[in-house]
Amino acid sequence: MARIQIATLVRRYRQLEQEIATLTEELVALAQTTVEYEWLQTIPGLGDTTIVE
Repeated sequence: MARIQIATLVRRYRQLEQEIATLTEELVALAQTTVEYEWLQTIPGLGDTTIVE
């Protein structure tokens, strides 16, 4: 019983990871169209993920 629950949770976790990755890609694409994004890109250490978060 516990194995089934764990397997279900792991599967859902992986699905959520994929959804987050897809949403992050969409947010980056949207952010790249803004002036603020270009300005933030000039700051060392800031990458796409940090900027959209």
